[in-house]
Amino acid sequence: MRKQAFRAMVGSAALGFLAMVVIGCASQMHARAVDPSVIPKLAGSYTGYYTGAGGSANPATLTIDDKGNYTMSITQTGVSTSGTIGVDGGQLVFKRTGRTGPSQDRAFASGTVDYQEAPDGSLILTGFGRDDVGPLSVSFTKRK
Repeated sequence: MRKQAFRAMVGSAALGFLAMVVIGCASQMHARAVDPSVIPKLAGSYTGYYTGAGGSANPATLTIDDKGNYTMSITQTGVSTSGTIGVDGGQLVFKRTGRTGPSQDRAFASGTVDYQEAPDGSLILTGFGRDDVGPLSVSFTKRK
């Protein structure tokens, strides 16, 4: 009986710690407000991953022009998407407006993106959003 109580207490403590970590990380996202002048800085070619509602991370490439228009190709699925990245309320937001390949009915999606500069000058984009099927996430790096 004591072992069960101890396990329950340890499990609750671990769950509480995990919740604090998640809340702490979430509060750090988008901590720095951005303005539209950042968009040209994002221009270029990126490699990374797209994770859809199914939960599998798929290798992808992302190209952003200096006006914030983007195209993304998900390597293994034959899906290509397009849209815009802009600034709304101090946050980078993306709006997917086109999709080719399977499931074209999932063309529309939106979400937020955060960017960071790595010490080597690379740009890292990470973000979360939603389409008609469910949540999605992206993680891309543009090497210097």
